Amino acid sequence: MKCAKFFCIFIATYFLLMTKLLTVILIFVLSGCSVLASNSDSLENLLNPGNVFPVEDKIETLKHLKKTGISPEKTIEYAKSIIQYAELNADESKTALAYKNLGVIYYSKALEIKKRVNDIKNIAVIFVNRGLIELKMDQHKKAIDDFSNALKIYENLGNKHGMNISLTNLGILHLILNNSDTSFVFFQRALKLATEIDSKKLIHEAHLNLSNWYQAQGDAAKAFKHFKIKTAIKDKLFNIEESEKIKELDAKYQTEKKQNQIILQQTQLAENEMRLKRNKLISISLTVGVFLLALLGAAIFWNLKQKRKANILLAKKNKEILGQKNEIEINNSKLKNHQSRLETIVEQRTSDLLKAKDKAEESDRLKTAFLNAMSHELRTPLNAVIGFSDLMIFETEDELILEFAKSINISGKHLLGIIEDIFDLSMIESGDFNIQKGSFEITEFLDDFATTVKFEQEKEDKQNIEIRYTPPENCKNLRINSDSQRIKQIFTHLIKNSLRFTHQGFIEYGFSKEIYNNKPVLKFFVKDTGIGISNEKQKIIFDIFRQIDDTDTRKYEGIGIGLSVAKRITEFLGGSLWLESNRDKPTGNKKSDEYVSQFYFTIPFDTEDNKTIINDNAELKVKSEPEINNLKILIAEDDIHSFNYLKIIINNFAKEILHTKTGEGTVKCFQENLDIDLILMDINMPIMNGYDATRKIREINKDVVIIAQTAFALSGDREKAIEVGCNDYITKPLRKKVLFEMIGKYLNTIK
Repeated sequence: MKCAKFFCIFIATYFLLMTKLLTVILIFVLSGCSVLASNSDSLENLLNPGNVFPVEDKIETLKHLKKTGISPEKTIEYAKSIIQYAELNADESKTALAYKNLGVIYYSKALEIKKRVNDIKNIAVIFVNRGLIELKMDQHKKAIDDFSNALKIYENLGNKHGMNISLTNLGILHLILNNSDTSFVFFQRALKLATEIDSKKLIHEAHLNLSNWYQAQGDAAKAFKHFKIKTAIKDKLFNIEESEKIKELDAKYQTEKKQNQIILQQTQLAENEMRLKRNKLISISLTVGVFLLALLGAAIFWNLKQKRKANILLAKKNKEILGQKNEIEINNSKLKNHQSRLETIVEQRTSDLLKAKDKAEESDRLKTAFLNAMSHELRTPLNAVIGFSDLMIFETEDELILEFAKSINISGKHLLGIIEDIFDLSMIESGDFNIQKGSFEITEFLDDFATTVKFEQEKEDKQNIEIRYTPPENCKNLRINSDSQRIKQIFTHLIKNSLRFTHQGFIEYGFSKEIYNNKPVLKFFVKDTGIGISNEKQKIIFDIFRQIDDTDTRKYEGIGIGLSVAKRITEFLGGSLWLESNRDKPTGNKKSDEYVSQFYFTIPFDTEDNKTIINDNAELKVKSEPEINNLKILIAEDDIHSFNYLKIIINNFAKEILHTKTGEGTVKCFQENLDIDLILMDINMPIMNGYDATRKIREINKDVVIIAQTAFALSGDREKAIEVGCNDYITKPLRKKVLFEMIGKYLNTIK
């Protein structure tokens, strides 16, 4: 009984355990099968239960359902089933296509709702988005209809941004359909709207589309033009776009990182669950034997399959992350390169600004020094002119007038020299400097120059300095073809410089014939035993307004343009000027009478050409006054002091002197006195200038001698005076000798 009872209990317990085990197994199996069955049935029964069709057929059926007016809810349900079916078949391209169809359906559903609530703005947005999907699906006609509807709505709303998007996409669609003209119109309208709303991104996109359009038409030049404009706009947006892109990539990277962590946790959780199930199955398998071993094998197989899917998914995600990481590294490299370029540009610009600042400060210092020097150099002779003039007028005895007049004359010439140097420098800098070449004998020229040297020596009060000049023996009667006045101007500046900085000893000047740079030249020199010039100052001594000492406490006078003018005139004549100084030479190596500073300048000299040079003025020897008398002279001069000066110096050979103050009065006076022999025509007069007056007089008389006189003395004034009909041209202040020579040249044979 006990055994039977124990056996019954054992059998009952066994059957109870078996019942529970079978229940668990049945639930496990049925749950897995139900999922497969439900998926299979829902897919197979969508259109024709019991049959499995290709994804392409199901998508075509979906399109048919949309056309036949099936409710959007049913269509959406069917579209979702197609996506699920495509995913189970691992067909990514068909999955994407199914998603696009689902998107179109959703937008169509949204469009119905928005039309019911009359949300016009969002209806336009839905048309644009649905059109974009249709464009991707190559449903061009539908896309054109949607973008056209959106354009009409945006035009009614006055939304230029929406109009731009609609026009751009219509242009792209018509370009795809080879409707070139229509496409061009849409692109042009899009560019105009983008310009009106001043959107750099939309302008950039418009120029890119026009570049593609011109490229499609084969017009490479215009395509490049729009591409160039697009590139310029893109460069301006580069920093902003790159910054936003980096932020976007960083956010995306962080999101992917979190997603990967979630996937990893889910995978670990799934693995833990599978381990529990496997352990449970193993324990059950020990109880039920072979049956549970089979179930365990199936469970293990299913688990491996899931792990494989998880591993494939992880590998795919890792690959995507690696690609994003590489892209971020590339972008970081580009940003570093761009940053390096920007730093280089900033450094270069900083350097340029510092140089410009130093240059501006130096220029300001030189300007101040120049103004101080000009103030001193102008006020000093003016002090003598005005002071001695006052003495002559109010206090001076007759025997001192001559001495005072001499001082006034010297100061006036000093002022004139400063003004002429400034004018010459201005004309040289502007390129209007005038060179008048002619043949002259060089030794005779230097003999005459001795007078100028003596005058400058007296003016500087340096009679203690010995001036030496010895002409070379092989250069007697040597003639050259150059501008004697400009050579004299160069020599004068060099002599004045030596006199100013030499306190004892000698100054020597002269010339020699030499070969310089394989060409024959005359090499002139001025040497002195003065203070010399340091190596540092030699670098700037020929710069404008630069002096050995340009401080406020400077010892030597001058405005610092003499050597600058001399060097530039030499270069205009085709030569060169340079300095040699041994100031920095050790004192023990110098002799007491050794030259410290030596200036040299060269003038081109061609011996063959100079053999044939004829001096047209060799026979012209004009006396101090013309050998003519009884001239009727008209002086056209609006300044009474200048008129009085002219009247005094020409009174000896004039029988009658007429005076006018305007150009109009000059013409009228000549019309009433047609026997006038000479007109001294001032150029700058009121009402009518001297040029216009000369033109009108030449219409009446072609032969009367007209000499232009002006204080302008700019390059081109002489040519202009000759062009309007003047016989010659003389600059103020008028020199008596020059004026008499000019009058004698034209009137010596008249009477």
